[in-house]
Amino acid sequence: MTDNGEPTRITPDDLFALEAWAPDHYKPVFHAIRQANLLALFVTYGAGQPEPGREVAGQPMLAILGDDRGTDGSRGPGAFHRKTLKWIGRRAGTVFIYSGGANPAHYMLAVTLALLRPGNPAMLIETTMRHHGDWLAWAEKHAPGALIMNITPPDAGNA
Repeated sequence: MTDNGEPTRITPDDLFALEAWAPDHYKPVFHAIRQANLLALFVTYGAGQPEPGREVAGQPMLAILGDDRGTDGSRGPGAFHRKTLKWIGRRAGTVFIYSGGANPAHYMLAVTLALLRPGNPAMLIETTMRHHGDWLAWAEKHAPGALIMNITPPDAGNA
């Protein structure tokens, strides 16, 4: 989004550059934007994103919430724009609560499920173990009917 609330538009050349520049775990996302018309929404702390209208009805969408960026690692659902979380959760077909690092295979799974369920966004919440449970409680309450997937580090139960 731009400062005036308009969606950021990028050209096909921009997408090629982003895909080449992106960390490996984001490459499947940019590839799907370019090749499969995936809509991607990157949501950061406090940033409101208006609910898409009919112009995108039926298109596959992946909403990525970056809750692993703060100096303390994550802030939890309370740090995000409430109305944005509400519409994404209400429409979500799948919610990934992801504390597992940056494995490209997990992002490919999120992209695949977004593509398989057009009109019901896949929501990928990048967080840390500190707020993983908070996000799980949020998803159970605010994403009715969504498949909820927990992805944690292999040693999470031993911490």
